[in-house]
Amino acid sequence: MYLRCLYTLCISLFVLQGCGGNSSSSSDNNSIDDLIDTPVTLSFAARSNHLDINCNDVYTGFGPDAEAFIGIGDLRFFVSNIRAYNASDDLVAVTWDNNEFQYNHESGSVALIDFLGAGSNFCDTVAEATGRTNTVITGISNGEVISKVTFDIGVPQALMKAVIAAGPVEDAPSPLNELNWSWAGGYRHFVINFTMMNSSNSAIINNSSIHIGSTDCGGDFSAGINALTDRDECGYLNTAQVSLEQFNPESNIIVFDVASALSNIRATDLVSDVWQAHNGDETLCIDERRDGEWCVTGQNFGLQCHSGLATEACQSIFPNFGIELTTGESSSQTNSVFDAE
Repeated sequence: MYLRCLYTLCISLFVLQGCGGNSSSSSDNNSIDDLIDTPVTLSFAARSNHLDINCNDVYTGFGPDAEAFIGIGDLRFFVSNIRAYNASDDLVAVTWDNNEFQYNHESGSVALIDFLGAGSNFCDTVAEATGRTNTVITGISNGEVISKVTFDIGVPQALMKAVIAAGPVEDAPSPLNELNWSWAGGYRHFVINFTMMNSSNSAIINNSSIHIGSTDCGGDFSAGINALTDRDECGYLNTAQVSLEQFNPESNIIVFDVASALSNIRATDLVSDVWQAHNGDETLCIDERRDGEWCVTGQNFGLQCHSGLATEACQSIFPNFGIELTTGESSSQTNSVFDAE
């Protein structure tokens, strides 16, 4: 009788324990499921010496004598090859969203950050300034805590080739339907258009710009032959690399600093080319540079860097982005323009 009761008690305990185990397992699975679908947001900000960038303010302390000041009308760049890591430096699986500012393709993924819209002060001086802004990149992670992020500033070469080969860049899916670089045949990875002034040159005109993009991409713009038709990548990638250690998207933001980008400027860099439509009158052009019906018709105060080997200002600007001007190769270790807060 005693043994029969003991046997019955054991069976009862086993059944209860089994039910309890299943209930606990179900709860654990729900918790895991929640972690699998965890939103991730990379937030970006633009500053100059800790001051937020906008269309209206003037920022001081630029140039070799720190007496130049600037007003910014356009600030955009592409972000690609994003990698997130956990505390053990293992990759964290993230699926990035598709939307107006983010595009995923079998050849690569890209997002566009746009800090300034249009409609006021310095933004009004930039013809291609947009009427919208975007300062985030969003996706879904597997739920692991992210503690490091790396990415590139630019359009991946394979994606660039796929888009350009498909037809007019203007017909490309958003956001790849902007920032194309007609004369170079590819994309500008990074763009900042601004007014630079000093005590002798105070006119509010769009006299300065930094356009960083891949060059030596093949093709022939004047003959209608698309770039990258005879090669897989451009000769000079000029794709800045960024690595942010001890970075958690839930508590940190990614900051681009204009003052760092414009550091080490020399007096010889402050000569700005004036581009105008020559309308068939080649005598208006002061040299052989052309962009369709446009050419350089004069020079004035300002700063221009368009990723050319011979461009004076690029010799000062490229090292700040960690890019070697003579090779187009990049290193995140020497990129001083991006940081985390």
